[in-house]
Amino acid sequence: MNYKAAALLLIAGILIFPFSAASIFQEKDESLYTFKAHIVGPLKSSYTVYEYSLAEAIEGVYPEKEIILVTSMILTEGDIQSMQQQNEVWIKGRLLTEDYVCGTHEMYPDVTHVYVIQVKGVLWPEQIYMFKTLLKSPVTGLVAPSYIWFYLVVENPSIHTFEQFSVLVMKTVLVYAAIFSVIRYRTEKWIVMCIILAYALMTMMISIPELFY
Repeated sequence: MNYKAAALLLIAGILIFPFSAASIFQEKDESLYTFKAHIVGPLKSSYTVYEYSLAEAIEGVYPEKEIILVTSMILTEGDIQSMQQQNEVWIKGRLLTEDYVCGTHEMYPDVTHVYVIQVKGVLWPEQIYMFKTLLKSPVTGLVAPSYIWFYLVVENPSIHTFEQFSVLVMKTVLVYAAIFSVIRYRTEKWIVMCIILAYALMTMMISIPELFY
């Protein structure tokens, strides 16, 4: 077997898998609107924390065609800088009622206001979090063997679900299998590299359910 070629394939898998998985999976919230908006231009406001933009919804699920986007410079996540005049951006937001709308509502009482929660860049902010979590999972997974003993002896197992415990057991088995395999083939450089890379890729796959706890 050509272990060098296998190592290269595993490296490609480690680079591609987290991004692909993060691109596919995203949380669904029926209370939020997800749509692509054309930014017509900024609106004047006396508020420094919030920015207001007149926009036209062009794709996705939105309350009205013409809307005012309310962006918090502190709480809105994602690529806020992309919300420039004449740009088209994907956003997630919720409808603002009169009780929550301030500033521009008095000037534009007939225009629907949407509070922007997330602005999409290459990925949604939640997907970027998933991507980073999957990338770190081979390292964080190394503590699984020690944590499982803590889980069984110190913690109350009933506070965890069967799915959580199953993932922990699989990570523990994977860590021990990788360690024993590396020791066994320690003189074979490419085999050891394949073992480590395979461990990393499999840990990423096993970690996917943890993203939705």
